[in-house]
Amino acid sequence: MLIILVGGTLEVGKNSRTYFEKNGYPKIQKYNHYYGDSNYYHFDEFINRTEEEVEKCDFKYSIPGGKTGFYKTQIIDAVRGRCNALLTMSPDNLEFVREIKDMYKEYVMIVYLYIDKKSLEKITRTYVKDELQVQMRLKKGAKLRKAYLDNAELFDKTVIFSSDEEFNMEALYFQYDIILK
Repeated sequence: MLIILVGGTLEVGKNSRTYFEKNGYPKIQKYNHYYGDSNYYHFDEFINRTEEEVEKCDFKYSIPGGKTGFYKTQIIDAVRGRCNALLTMSPDNLEFVREIKDMYKEYVMIVYLYIDKKSLEKITRTYVKDELQVQMRLKKGAKLRKAYLDNAELFDKTVIFSSDEEFNMEALYFQYDIILK
């Protein structure tokens, strides 16, 4: 089974990938290339590949400040039942997600990670101190929520991250457990 997790933030996405990996869903290896001084980063996973490396990938798409790609081998293994795999995607690439679902149908589960406005601000302010970056991410969050509502039929499942407390992934993990079972 291939699970495509769409949405979230860098922080929630990183924790989600780690959780899925611990539960037998290794992530599809992505190759990112950022042009110049990008404001985007991927924690300890960040390796800025050459544009040529990304161009050699089977699947390629634009990301803010660059492009990313990955090879179809892991996807083929997942949809043929040889293994499970997780692919994380931004809602900026919903057409690409739709193409994968159309190709592999019931062997793909698309899950949207919905973060409400209040929780997004709390998470963002926990990790980002630059106010311009905070506002940029909050505006992006509003666009993501709209993209979700405009394309709700695409998603097989929706998980909701909402918290009045400190940043805590436990409620999200509970929802992931239900999906994995």
